[in-house]
Amino acid sequence: MRGLHIVRGRKRVLLVIARKAAGFTQEEVAERLDVDRTTVGRWESGESEPLPWLRPKLAELLGVTPARLDELLLAVETETDPSATSEMPCSNDEGTAESSERRPEGSQSRRGDGVTPSPSLTHVGAAGDGAALVAAHLALVTAAAQSINAGEGYTELLASLRRWVDRMNRRGLVQLCGSTATSPFIFSWLDGLDPDEQERVVAAIVQPERVDAPVITHIESVLFDSVLSNDKLGPRAALHTVLAQQMILHDMIAKCPEELRPRLLSVFGNSLRIAGWIFFNAGDLSATRRYYEQARGVAHDEQDVELATMVLVNSSLAAESSGSPAIAVDYAVAAQTWAAQAHHAGLSAVASDIGACAFAAMGDYNATMRHLDNTQVYLPGCSDQSPPTFYTYSEGAHVARRGRCLLALGRTADAVQTIGESLTLYAERPDFPYRNINVAMAKLDLSAAHVQAGDIEEGTATLADVGKFVAQNRADRLVKRVRGIRAALQPWQDTPMVRQLDDQLHGSGLRS
Repeated sequence: MRGLHIVRGRKRVLLVIARKAAGFTQEEVAERLDVDRTTVGRWESGESEPLPWLRPKLAELLGVTPARLDELLLAVETETDPSATSEMPCSNDEGTAESSERRPEGSQSRRGDGVTPSPSLTHVGAAGDGAALVAAHLALVTAAAQSINAGEGYTELLASLRRWVDRMNRRGLVQLCGSTATSPFIFSWLDGLDPDEQERVVAAIVQPERVDAPVITHIESVLFDSVLSNDKLGPRAALHTVLAQQMILHDMIAKCPEELRPRLLSVFGNSLRIAGWIFFNAGDLSATRRYYEQARGVAHDEQDVELATMVLVNSSLAAESSGSPAIAVDYAVAAQTWAAQAHHAGLSAVASDIGACAFAAMGDYNATMRHLDNTQVYLPGCSDQSPPTFYTYSEGAHVARRGRCLLALGRTADAVQTIGESLTLYAERPDFPYRNINVAMAKLDLSAAHVQAGDIEEGTATLADVGKFVAQNRADRLVKRVRGIRAALQPWQDTPMVRQLDDQLHGSGLRS
């Protein structure tokens, strides 16, 4: 049978997963580390290991600690001969070992034409067994990553988890939660909870019929925290949590108390929308559209006009970004229709502004200004909201989008002034959700406006400043924007200002 073992000489599955989660191909990793692509391939196949002086750079590139990189290099997928390898015994409440020959029902998943068992907790030992808990941790991480592509591993993992929890006492369960806290999605669900609350949440995962209002409130908080993580640290910091959460919510919805189902469905729909937004930031427009369509289906099935509005707003942004402004207008107009039914000032404001951006991309000055003026009617009603909320809007965001529209329409001087005003407004609201990526986009627009105006000194200085955040966030759409603005500086590439900018971008990995 196939499993994960701490040995050498076979494919390093988790290393491959970590690279893909960080958004890099083998070629891109090789380029960043100044090695051949085949060298990276040998690392992942288990044929060789990174040289000592390359490991810190590889860990930084993958967004993991050096210790975690060591785990990724040690965890491999291998064909195991049962006669040559001793499995960890599984213990029951009394601590007596069960046969490692036993395989739980449903522990196999189909992949292609073949059938391969997925990682499970079948062979995890007593809760106090450190090695067993490490194995559980690896199984959880692997299954979560598999769910990104196949949507199967995490479901099967939960089945194994339920069977195992049935044999564990309360202390063992809490120990498992603590041990797996380094897995991003598990950590986010249990972080900040005391042992009793941890048990309550995990019990709801294991037995969805035990879901109650406090658990749903906690789930909403986790989802909101994922949005903030995407804002501050980029797509790879939030994706696993959101996708794993969807698997858990899907199971909960089917079995939760009837009176809680509408609220859970709303959270589920929002998690689909947020997954689409994260994939949009990661540059995967195919996945973006797929998740947005699923979220829109949930919104209409549940008659959730607020969710429907936000999905259409996000879809308009994605269409505009992909060079389809007419389609972006279609989505924006539909969003405004639903926002009117929602009677939500923030939704109406953002839908109107998104319409303005779409019309600006088409070069329609009059329609753009009309939509921007409409937004100002709604702004006074955009009162502060307490998180978790996904529909907050502010004057700073509006002014930034007005500046972006002016830039798209060729009103460069007005764009510089307006975007500068938006940055001042953002500075006055340091607690505004999603502020980091909004500020970064505004600074990129400001840099582009300066370059269009021929003010190369201000353009390069602003681009260098925002490049520091982009290097940390690594959102694909931000990286592409940085490179696009740098390409516009080509006529001045031999000037000291642009040379200095190139040094800074190269040091941040934003320019080869």
